[in-house]
Amino acid sequence: MNFYAVLGIPRDADEEMIRSAYRILARRYHPDRGADSSAEKFRQVNEAYETLIHSGSRHTYDLSLHRTEHVIPVRVEPMVTQRRPFPQEDAGVFGRFEGVPRGATFRSPAGLYEQCDRWFRSLDDLFFGP
Repeated sequence: MNFYAVLGIPRDADEEMIRSAYRILARRYHPDRGADSSAEKFRQVNEAYETLIHSGSRHTYDLSLHRTEHVIPVRVEPMVTQRRPFPQEDAGVFGRFEGVPRGATFRSPAGLYEQCDRWFRSLDDLFFGP
């Protein structure tokens, strides 16, 4: 949650702008207000105001924002690497492996249900006989 976005102010806002934005939003979202009230939004506005109005907590918050914006993406290697496609003859308990052609998409859940039905039937045959 970005406190500047919650209050609708720029990062270089001064104390007067922070107070002004807080007063407007606190009146709008106060739980006793009525139709437009929201306890959750009022809590967020209070938290944003309390953090940004004090210079020390604002500086700490700005540093944390700076760190999260400049995170270097880490490449995650897969735990299991597949060097070749699954062979047609050795597909395990599910029977023959039937791959989906490239570019094919499921247009309706019916195709998925049929596939699951075939898998469950092959499991029934494996455990309980044909």
